Amino acid sequence: LDISAPDSVEVQTERAFHEAKELGLAKLFVSNKMDKERANAAQCLADIKEELEVTPVQLHIPMGAAESFKGIISVLDNKAYVFEGNTGKFEAQDVPAEYADAVQEAWEAIMEAVAETDDDLMMEYLENMELSHEQCINAMPAAIQTGKLVPVFYASALNLVGIEQLLDMIVKYAPN
Repeated sequence: LDISAPDSVEVQTERAFHEAKELGLAKLFVSNKMDKERANAAQCLADIKEELEVTPVQLHIPMGAAESFKGIISVLDNKAYVFEGNTGKFEAQDVPAEYADAVQEAWEAIMEAVAETDDDLMMEYLENMELSHEQCINAMPAAIQTGKLVPVFYASALNLVGIEQLLDMIVKYAPN
């Protein structure tokens, strides 16, 4: 489901979300227009949680917002994708230090959401307070399908920022 980063959750988003829920479809959010004035990732997350009554889990972390939006960080790949203007070209880099806490927080949310889908994973998570990357990846389609994990991605579709990474994530991790 597309959310306008400057406007957050709107009526049509709510309608589409409830229709998808009624049909038992997997749901994910793309906070688009991150390059526009008033783009606010934190507000989008808060509105998804409050208005749609689900817990959104960031699989991407935005690098900046509005005129400072320069790319995304893939929590699962632990890579930053820094874009060159509106060309769609990017450079994969190590995650900048200023984003380390946000990436760790998002990873913990992923582990918690994935653990809720399977009793064995939950036991391991409660015992170790951690799951392996492989365990999370393998359980992700079921977590998304059941709604235990409602992924959030960030992009600027007009400038091709984050689109390739979004499509890669859908192919790799979304339920069939």
